[in-house]
Amino acid sequence: EQSARYCVKSNVTRATAIQYSYTSYPLQSALASTRCSNLASRAEACHMFESLLEELIGSADGIQARGEGIAFLKVAQSVYPLTTTSYLGLNIPLGVERKRFVQCMYSDSSVKYCVSREPIGLNRLASLVLALPTPLDWSELPETADTRKLLSYVESQKIDRQVLSMPLRPIVGETAIFFVGADMPAGDWHEQKKTIQREFQVLASYFHQHILRIYGNDVESQ
Repeated sequence: EQSARYCVKSNVTRATAIQYSYTSYPLQSALASTRCSNLASRAEACHMFESLLEELIGSADGIQARGEGIAFLKVAQSVYPLTTTSYLGLNIPLGVERKRFVQCMYSDSSVKYCVSREPIGLNRLASLVLALPTPLDWSELPETADTRKLLSYVESQKIDRQVLSMPLRPIVGETAIFFVGADMPAGDWHEQKKTIQREFQVLASYFHQHILRIYGNDVESQ
């Protein structure tokens, strides 16, 4: 398959209004845009999954980006010593016509999104295949050919592979994964990761449904 230019220029207001749409969350005063902190571990984590959306799409053409993240994701991670929280949403139908699709990557440090005419094919998701069926603790992944591509997204980061990925239930035919990354002693990670997964699975589902609503999808009727 050629490196398809999935993303197209769009004047759709929903796509550009995403940064103004978080006042519907609780803790309204905390839900403004925020930048990555200056802590060394977070500075490293700011680059985590930085090129993931471009790789899945096959090109950076048409991707809109800003170097400010979503403060809801920062607030959500503040209870734990996490370095990053990220949300990947693919093939989200745009509006009731569903003739175009949103591809997006939101984190506590950055925002990237674009609109495509066609959904991203399953063959382009090969690098994420291990993370799609069930929640996954990346620190437990063996060194194999199948895991090498997945681990490449964090190998350059100083987080000792302390990443949890949580696939989210498809509602309108989309694919979505929520990621959290940490930088803590191995023993603390072993003790806390189950609690982190349980609590962030709920937050991730809430965030995901909000994103679907922003792009015109009626999640309540699904």
